[in-house]
This record gives sequence, structure tokens and C-alpha cells, in this order.
Amino acid sequence: MRVVDCIRKTRDGLPLRVEDIRQLVQGFSNGEIPDYQISAWLMAAWLKGLSVDECSALTAAMKESGDSMTWKEWSKPLAHSRFADKHSTGGVGDKVSLLLAPLAAAMDSKFP
Repeated sequence: MRVVDCIRKTRDGLPLRVEDIRQLVQGFSNGEIPDYQISAWLMAAWLKGLSVDECSALTAAMKESGDSMTWKEWSKPLAHSRFADKHSTGGVGDKVSLLLAPLAAAMDSKFP
């Protein structure tokens, strides 16, 4: 897979294979794909849009590109607990966590 081919296909509105999207994310994460190339692909994706399958593949690849924390493995008393998590969008005035954490706790969920 060549990045330029992925950029071109997305720019032209042609779908990428799940494996191509995985390789894009993995290549960028490990430094093989420079930021200007991934930026060009992201711009093409923003302008042309991605299919539901492409969005799902991108989300899964991004999730799998980093380390995961498994709270249940860290503490035996938490082994049978339900967990919830919320990631901030980084926006100014993001107040969702202020409501979500108590709501999750009220439903007997652990909210790291």
C-alpha cells in the first residue's frame, strides 16, 4: 500500500479497504508515514467523506494503535465491576464529564 494511492482514492471518492486504513494508522503511529501525508489523507477524507465501513475501520485502528488499560486486572475487588469511560474532545467548556461521572456512579459503574 502506498500512501499516495490512499490519498488519491479517497480524494476521488473511492472506498479504501479496511487493511489500507489499518496500515495508514499504524504507519503514522510508528513514524513511517510523515504528518504531511496523513494530513493530506485526512483532508481528502474530510472533503469527500468516509463510508460507514471506513469510519468503523478508522475508529478501530485508532483504538488499537495505543496502549489499553484493563482496570479489572489491576484489582481483584473490581473483577466483577462494570466500567464506563468518557474521553474529552478537548473543547473549551466541555461539561459532559461533570454530569456523566455521577450518572455512571449512580448506575453502580466505576468511572476512572
